[in-house]
Amino acid sequence: MRLISFRDQRGEMRTGAIADERVIDLTPVIGALRLPASIAERGLTGPTSGMLRLLYAGAQGMAAVRRYVDDARAIGGLERLPLWREVTLMAPIPRPGKIVAIGRNYADHAKETGVQPFERPRIIAKLSSSVVGPGAVVQRPAAVSKLDFEAELAVVMGGFASNVPRERALQMVAGYTALNDLSAREFQFDVAPPQTTFAKSMEAFVPWGRGLSPLMKLPIPRRWTSRALSTTCRCKMETLPTCCFLLIALSSI
Repeated sequence: MRLISFRDQRGEMRTGAIADERVIDLTPVIGALRLPASIAERGLTGPTSGMLRLLYAGAQGMAAVRRYVDDARAIGGLERLPLWREVTLMAPIPRPGKIVAIGRNYADHAKETGVQPFERPRIIAKLSSSVVGPGAVVQRPAAVSKLDFEAELAVVMGGFASNVPRERALQMVAGYTALNDLSAREFQFDVAPPQTTFAKSMEAFVPWGRGLSPLMKLPIPRRWTSRALSTTCRCKMETLPTCCFLLIALSSI
């Protein structure tokens, strides 16, 4: 099962699940989810629908969605639903609360840049206003000549968390997706002081993958095969595979 945000044939934003190549609309069940009291205690107004509401609902919300999808499969008739290729896919979470990146955490990336890896995580922010959906056209800003892109693993949190013990860290993960980390390198490396957040948060500099894979009970390994993450650069019409080895494990970040 893959969770998606999409626009239907009327152009309305919906949340769904891909099952057997078909899109099951989850908007009604997500709208009925109860949100924990901690949302209000943080001074937040919970969204009335969408992927963010599902994440706010935590493990109970994800379990409700799984039951809904399982029931739809058992009842049958999925062939009457639209194929996922027939809807307009949006970013899985169109406006996440925040995006926190860990700099130089892939062994191969540290090697290709010719610098030593960090002993501790280097925290980098990417602004959520830069998020766009899969396949979006990214216009290179006029002032940028060193536009770069990197395929990244995006770990989506399933609720608010702080000071979580390492052995429980992955229990807070709702799922995983792919993210294209675009950067204007001249603003990151060629100016003083470095403007890393600005360099990584320009218009449409955060294209997201097609959906969210809810793998809460599956610990993610520190190494993938060479085809696990890849970015397609359409300006050159080539796909660059990425072999990933996390220098700092997710549970330690």
